[in-house]
Amino acid sequence: TKYGIVVGDTEVNSRNADDILGDGKVVYSKLTNNLYLFDDIDLSGCASPSIRNESCEGLTITTDDSKTEKTSFTIKGGLEIMADTFIDPGYRHMDYKFTPNEGDAVAVSNGASLTLNCKCFTAGGIIAGSDTGEQLKINYCELECIGDGERSAINGFKNGIVLENCKITEPEGAEVNGGAVLTAEGDPVEKLHIDRQKRYGVLVNLVQLTEDNLDVIAELFTKSDDAMEKTLNGEEFVSFDPETNTLTLKDVDLSGDVLLFTDSNLNIEGDVKFGKLISFMGENEFRISGSGTLTSTSESAYLYSIFGASLSISETTINSDIKAITDGSLTVFSSDINAPKGISEFEGGIVLKECSVKSPAKAVVGKSVYKADGSTVADNVVISNTHIHTEKVVKVKAVDATCETDGNVEYYQCTCGRHFSDETATVEYTDEELVIPATGHILKCVHANTPTCLEDGNEEYYICEICEKMFTDDTMATEITDKDSVVKKATGHNYGSPVYTWSDDFSQCKAECVCLKDSEHIISETKKSSYTTHGNTRIYAAVFNDPHFTNQSITVEIMKTVLLGDVNSDDTVDSLDAMLLARYAAAWSGIVIDTKAADLNADGKVDNADAMILARYVAGWDGYDEYIVTKTV
Repeated sequence: TKYGIVVGDTEVNSRNADDILGDGKVVYSKLTNNLYLFDDIDLSGCASPSIRNESCEGLTITTDDSKTEKTSFTIKGGLEIMADTFIDPGYRHMDYKFTPNEGDAVAVSNGASLTLNCKCFTAGGIIAGSDTGEQLKINYCELECIGDGERSAINGFKNGIVLENCKITEPEGAEVNGGAVLTAEGDPVEKLHIDRQKRYGVLVNLVQLTEDNLDVIAELFTKSDDAMEKTLNGEEFVSFDPETNTLTLKDVDLSGDVLLFTDSNLNIEGDVKFGKLISFMGENEFRISGSGTLTSTSESAYLYSIFGASLSISETTINSDIKAITDGSLTVFSSDINAPKGISEFEGGIVLKECSVKSPAKAVVGKSVYKADGSTVADNVVISNTHIHTEKVVKVKAVDATCETDGNVEYYQCTCGRHFSDETATVEYTDEELVIPATGHILKCVHANTPTCLEDGNEEYYICEICEKMFTDDTMATEITDKDSVVKKATGHNYGSPVYTWSDDFSQCKAECVCLKDSEHIISETKKSSYTTHGNTRIYAAVFNDPHFTNQSITVEIMKTVLLGDVNSDDTVDSLDAMLLARYAAAWSGIVIDTKAADLNADGKVDNADAMILARYVAGWDGYDEYIVTKTV
């Protein structure tokens, strides 16, 4: 039997369906009408390098996740669709990548429809219809495909392109226009990217809650008069918190609306009524909580756990039956429950915490709440809360907020998770009321400073005046954890050559160096000198301690007091002095005189002029006594 499917060059039939390519990678099931992929496949060497659905209506291309851990599949080849085809059922969400040798990555013809329900679909080329009534549906799928410059990345779908729970993100402004996706200017799209919208785990009347309808969530409740009236009047009866993944219902009668939870929680405030099933589906744990009361208004309306869903009912009141199928569990904490037809069929078991069965008497709790015989499911089940807050509260001390960390007020915490102002547990705090928000940093700019010889400088930075954390700028994007990294070290002195100055009497010497970077920075040292005498000269010496200076010495001629004209140094000026000077000037040999006393005219020479002056003085000439004076030389 042929099934109207061709993989590469292999036509799928009843003989090869269990292993189409002979390598265990592709299997067809007639029972489920599924073409299963278990690994990447390479069709590039085939004469017809593609997966081709010629006539198998309703074919689903997917995988069996119980037989493979792969979540991403690469097909080296294209995809040809001539009969209605689905890529992945919506709950599997695998990734598929088609890379054709040539031509279009995906070709849809013969009026067929192609539905993409996978997590990610990458086409290494165009996704093309043949303009003969084809349709493309993209549902909660990330998609990428490429045009060829003349034709758009998606084109030729005369029967339309439908986007559900996804939107075009590239190029900006592109949109579905007839049977193609075109740019905002109406041109073909060369590179197309479609992103999945954020979905939440709640369906209202089978409509998925998404980021697009979150703001108008109340408008999804169209089957109940009370909900519709509250919506028209602007009364808030429903909200959804994405952070806690929780749907909150408040004081509303949902007599006709159907709720299905796939991975979100339910919070009840005030008096909430429901007249249809509230179902919880999938192998998750669903929390039902809140201070309100949830009441069923119909025998056919109850809380229903399916496909392994586990329910956790905490601190709320429920007037409804609670039923399950498969292996889900039920945990009831500190709650009041009135179930007219009972609580039953939780294969994972029922656990009661801080509450107990009041009716029937001697009830047995197992997979259901049974009568005393332990096998008959009880009706009119009443479970009462036994939790007393005042016996369970523990004081939590106040903690101051810091710049970056929230603090908290003093409060009392109960084991049930609720918070109160004191040990009497009369005033309850919300989570928000407990928090003292972080103060945030108060920044001060420390401007850059140039280092000096003696003092460090710094680069510019910002410092919090409270916690002293440091940042590179006022955006606080980059914290400076190494405080030394902003320091510019002092440069140190750069002294010039020393200058030495002797006192007038040579008894001391002063040494001095001036810094070339800052003339106010001066080092100096003054030392007393010692001396030695050699004839009419004296050598003075100063010894310095500072390593910047070298020891100094200076040679000076010894000064003395003489009486001019007293050339023989007998303290008188007479004819003997005149005779000795005349002979000295005449260059007689053996004549020794004091030449300093002999230079009477102070011309630096001893000659006949000096001898004449002295002779005339001795002879008593007028005006010559002015030459005979005492002088230091």
